Amino acid sequence: MHVLTGARGLIATLATSFAALAPLAALAQAPAAPATPTAPARPGVTVSLADYAPIFAKSLDAPVTEDAVKLRLWGQQEIAARLLTEVLGEAAVNQAVLAAWPKYEGAKDTLAKGFSGLTPSPVDSMNRINSALRFRQGLKLNFVTYAGFFDGRVLSTADEGVGTLLLPVEQGGASIVPAVSREYARIIVTQLLGARATGRSLGDLAVHEGLALQVARQSLPDVDEAAFFAPGEFARMNAQSAELLRTTKAQLAETNPDKLARWMDNRNGQAVLKPEAVFVGYLIVGRWLRDGVTIDEVLKTPRADMPRVAGRVIDRLQQGAKR
Repeated sequence: MHVLTGARGLIATLATSFAALAPLAALAQAPAAPATPTAPARPGVTVSLADYAPIFAKSLDAPVTEDAVKLRLWGQQEIAARLLTEVLGEAAVNQAVLAAWPKYEGAKDTLAKGFSGLTPSPVDSMNRINSALRFRQGLKLNFVTYAGFFDGRVLSTADEGVGTLLLPVEQGGASIVPAVSREYARIIVTQLLGARATGRSLGDLAVHEGLALQVARQSLPDVDEAAFFAPGEFARMNAQSAELLRTTKAQLAETNPDKLARWMDNRNGQAVLKPEAVFVGYLIVGRWLRDGVTIDEVLKTPRADMPRVAGRVIDRLQQGAKR
């Protein structure tokens, strides 16, 4: 089903398309990737849903005592199992599955509802993000629900024109929707940057990660700010903000991959900014938006100018902190 972003009625259309996609019987035989609808005839978001959680819930009907069987049953959530293994490693995934297994019985009803049981639904937030970023490009978006590890971890992958979101639904929607919104915004910003996504400075990387985080937060205005960060992360970095601003400002123009490595983590086989640099970008963009700069202007700021412009914003943030 084709969904045109930005069109009136997008929320209802997108919600309908999720509900209509990926029948459980078909998913039980899913190969390496979720079925993707025919490419859209015009720019927009084409969505597919691999709803593994209800299938996994059925496997809990009979008691399971052997670890090997538990791992096999969990591993039938093929796409999620493959991507999580790539990110975390097989040993870590196996350990997490076995640690979470005693809790799955209590979450069985939630797992059985799968994507449709997520309350609030991430769809409303996604539409607000599309609108805020004026996203009009073509995107194939794959949603994959699965029985996670009760840690609220939401992962995404983004290649040119294709995005995948892994949704652990065992705790319901409230615990993951902020993270889903953040990851979706990252996907959209990545698509908008296109060729600009390579060879970038620390300032450019931080600002665009911060932009995605700010847009995600705006899409859920009633959700506490700290919910968009890992547990305890916001309070820790907020307390360290003066030092983080100072150390980051000194490196904003850095483009050397070896020197940038200290600011990066590895995720999904790709280098991504560490939370501290993202937080600085979040503060920069937040101040920028309060000063009247538009999201579109942030996105259009030339890459070569970003370190200088971001540095000026940090100066204003530091001056405000001194008053």
